[in-house]
Amino acid sequence: MSDRDGQERPSGDGPRPEILAHRGFAPEGAENTLEAFRAAAELGVRWIETDVNTTADGVPVLIHDPSLERVTGVPDDVAAVTAERLEEVRLPGGEHVPTLARALAEFPELRFNIDIKDEGAVARIPGVVRAAGAEGRIRLASFSESRRRRVQRALEADGVRVLASPGYGGIFAFWLVTQLTGARGAAVVWPRVARLLRRWIAPFDALQVPASHRLGPITVHMATPRLVAAAHACGYRVEFWTVNSREEMRRLAALGADGLITDRCDLAVAEFPPAPDADTDADAERPGR
Repeated sequence: MSDRDGQERPSGDGPRPEILAHRGFAPEGAENTLEAFRAAAELGVRWIETDVNTTADGVPVLIHDPSLERVTGVPDDVAAVTAERLEEVRLPGGEHVPTLARALAEFPELRFNIDIKDEGAVARIPGVVRAAGAEGRIRLASFSESRRRRVQRALEADGVRVLASPGYGGIFAFWLVTQLTGARGAAVVWPRVARLLRRWIAPFDALQVPASHRLGPITVHMATPRLVAAAHACGYRVEFWTVNSREEMRRLAALGADGLITDRCDLAVAEFPPAPDADTDADAERPGR
């Protein structure tokens, strides 16, 4: 059985979505650590979803919150401490908050889905990625379309193309087009809309969305056959977050999900074992329209 790209889907055991380890794999330890990334890699996972905030002296570090308090107990903001000071702070288990540069160097075989969390990271991420030669094994993401767009364009200015997922603005625009036109209509209408919005929404290759999202009193359902079919018709991957139950993993895979972002990559790997030769060539993937 072939998917829309002409690649073989596993037969007999159903579709096999890509597994992305949400902040690594650390069910009882510290998230976003080198050890959590190593644990995910040992399970056969090849994509790490992680978050970048920036220290007072401009070093991109891998931590989700703007504050250190939840993960370290230290009541300081990441942006208020230097990288040297942060090196003294310990996470549960004795690890440090890693830098983006260290993670890229430590795991050259892994791909990193980088969520750009703060403004300081916008100017710093391109240089770190270039220095690591990691342009072909990252995907940029952010709830802020502006941050994602500026990092992406900084890399593209050097002739580099990277994978990317849109922020809320891009997601909502695509969702609205699918609601108005359906899957077949979206394949015709969306490229035109994307060209009109290109100043604000940079190209992307994947829609990374929750199964549903609250907008005030309204629940917007993303995990629908219409949205998945429309995305595929436009050449985009669809990856859902954060999916932690096997039942939901199966449901989304049956819907056509191309990726599952999960805290429980152990369950995901058990449900969808990587193919023996599964070593996704991130360099072969290209951003969509």
